[in-house]
Amino acid sequence: MLKTVEDLALKTVEDSDLKTMLLWRNQPEVRQFSFHSDKISWQEHCLWWQTTKADPSKKWLMYYQQEQALGVVNFYDIKERDKAFWGFYFSEQITGYEKLKLWFALEKAAIAYAFETLEIVELNCEVFRANKAALVMHKRQGFQEVSHYEHEKGEVVVLSLRKD
Repeated sequence: MLKTVEDLALKTVEDSDLKTMLLWRNQPEVRQFSFHSDKISWQEHCLWWQTTKADPSKKWLMYYQQEQALGVVNFYDIKERDKAFWGFYFSEQITGYEKLKLWFALEKAAIAYAFETLEIVELNCEVFRANKAALVMHKRQGFQEVSHYEHEKGEVVVLSLRKD
């Protein structure tokens, strides 16, 4: 399936992507590690999108391989030429070893997008301590733990990667 980072295309989310995005967001595996784990209705999703797409501190992208949508990556709390946070989730079709390969490539593509396109110098993410796979993968890409805090769903680890 995925061979290199170059095989991934990151494209800005459009209104036509909303149904797919909602389907993926409502997957139990995605909700398990999201800050808000309730199922999202179509109406809630559309209202959220109207606000989100107008917010310059947020950027939502679909990632594709050979024209097939595979997931969503988002950047938030973007501060120009400074820092941002990011997160992502996959299509329900991606499982097993293919998911691991895609995750590794996506993380590289997201980091490159943040530093080259958004022109930030620090990329951060928040991960529940219980999400061991995410912590390992982020650390393999060079992210370091910088802080933590308690959330109603458990401890959240804040990780950071600097451009330099």
